[in-house]
Amino acid sequence: MAGTLLERAHACLAREALPRAPGTRTWAGHGDGTRRCAVCEQPVAPGHLEMQLEWEHGRRPASAVLHLSCFGAWRSAVQGDAASTRLRERRARP
Repeated sequence: MAGTLLERAHACLAREALPRAPGTRTWAGHGDGTRRCAVCEQPVAPGHLEMQLEWEHGRRPASAVLHLSCFGAWRSAVQGDAASTRLRERRARP
């Protein structure tokens, strides 16, 4: 997948691979090399910090693992989308 981490995070939001708001649970741990990051699609190497998100997707639970830097890009994408929505709402007011 090409693009910056922020562009990749926005793509994940667009295809609903990651939530548009913080999930029900978020925690950190060490990778074991078997799971791939939802943003950059690379494995989280053994001993590297991984962030795991859990959220409800429709009526089903969903989860994803992210590198710490990819987690930061996801948070920035979510915050940017929220700011854009607020701006559009302000412009729509009479």
